[in-house]
Amino acid sequence: MNENLNGRFDFTARIFDRAETCDLSDDYTLPDYMPAIGRVISCTATVAPPTLYLGGGNLEFAGGIRYRLLYESAEDSSLWCYELPGEYDFLIPADRLCDLPEDLSELSGISDAKAENISARITAPRRLTIKSKIRLKSALCCRSVFETKFRGDLNNTDAIRTLEGVAACGIVIGGSSTPVVCHDKITFSEAGFTDNSNYRLISSRGNVMISRMEKSTSSLDCRGELNATIILSSENPEDRPRKITRKIPFSVEIPFGDYHDSAANHIGLRASGVCPNISMSTDEEGINLEATIIISAEAAATSRITYLKDIYSRKADCETSRTSLVLPIPQACFNGNVTISSSANLSDIGLDSGMRILDCIAHATPTIEKEITTDGKLIISGKLKINVIADNGAELIPSEFESPFKYVTEIQNCKNIHNPVIDVITAISDIKCRIDGGKLTSDCELCFAILLENEVSINAISEVNFTSAEEQSISLSKILICYPTLGETLWDVAKKYRSDAFEIAEKNSLSVTEYDDPNSLSNSKFIII
Repeated sequence: MNENLNGRFDFTARIFDRAETCDLSDDYTLPDYMPAIGRVISCTATVAPPTLYLGGGNLEFAGGIRYRLLYESAEDSSLWCYELPGEYDFLIPADRLCDLPEDLSELSGISDAKAENISARITAPRRLTIKSKIRLKSALCCRSVFETKFRGDLNNTDAIRTLEGVAACGIVIGGSSTPVVCHDKITFSEAGFTDNSNYRLISSRGNVMISRMEKSTSSLDCRGELNATIILSSENPEDRPRKITRKIPFSVEIPFGDYHDSAANHIGLRASGVCPNISMSTDEEGINLEATIIISAEAAATSRITYLKDIYSRKADCETSRTSLVLPIPQACFNGNVTISSSANLSDIGLDSGMRILDCIAHATPTIEKEITTDGKLIISGKLKINVIADNGAELIPSEFESPFKYVTEIQNCKNIHNPVIDVITAISDIKCRIDGGKLTSDCELCFAILLENEVSINAISEVNFTSAEEQSISLSKILICYPTLGETLWDVAKKYRSDAFEIAEKNSLSVTEYDDPNSLSNSKFIII
């Protein structure tokens, strides 16, 4: 077999691209050193990115969830918080995955998991049941190898003629960092206390804001800020709980492989982050914060592949089988953000102007609309759900409202995408709420990690079987003239007569660079073979 019989190439295939949900219900018991639960103020959750397991043809996504229960004690209505761990997993059976070549070399992608519809029901003084729905959004690609199988009589390879096709090929690689710990210190004066004897740490959480990404040879350097929120409560019952916010810078390196192709055209980067845990402690100088963050990132590029489009032999019969392959091609890969300002009438959400906003949390609802306009603009729209905790001076009042959002950005060279695939991961990096007259006003920083792809199909030769046959020879004393039919190409004629397309072009003084060009014989009434 000579080098002309080359039907092997690498490509990226999408094996999984959908949203999955699962319902969780767990019973928890608070330890004896925690006060009994009198009233639940709020129950929120942070979901760690899932770990992917591949075995037996099945995909399994598994990860951890941490509930943050904010409640008033049954004894004296003091404010307390306790974190409760949980787990989630998704098993995707093999019959729900796309067909793959046997040689699976890589698997990559960002999988995003979020919790919604969280509810906490008290079943005993220190027992409760927490229910939630975990929504997994995953778009996974594999680096695969396609290889044409050649069978039969391969002794006369010099008589074999091949037609190669060239197509764009997408390359998407990614991964997640190991848990990275960030540290910060808040002095007692910054917290508004003279010492550490008259307050109690209640709860903490963090939102990740990514501001800069740089791709090196084998890793992605990601920098940003962790927006940390801390709630403290005074031991003096006349004092009300207070909130402290801090911005903690971070720098994370995410290792992953190279593009595997020195000719790859870099498209862009995207990343998202989560803070699954913040712990607090005190010493003589102040409050120590220790926050854990995990960053997930992808890099996208395009390359070109050469595949076997057609084949025949001048000395043998040739039977071929074809395979249609769908190739996702990245068009854009980037992070974006938008500030959403919204408001709600206090009377509509059960609050009044005399209250103070203690805390606020937001998340994007799962129904998000995505589209590419004819002039190349990407539009992402949906709704934000904003949860607030207000203090009326005697008790804490939870409330919530929804607000629409829209993000519009122009995407270069994307005006004629026929089969767009838009993968969007949303995150809230910061939110502020305030009471303004008879309204509650919020400013929410909404972040997006966006991968925009197009899809193209190629029809490659998957198997070739040569069988012995008498060679078709043309006598030098005879001239064979062919009258091509409408739409027939130079390659079609050469294949029909088991001739050579280059020789035919030379005999007929045809200037043809692509033998299967539909216009290769458009000006020829007859062809000399």
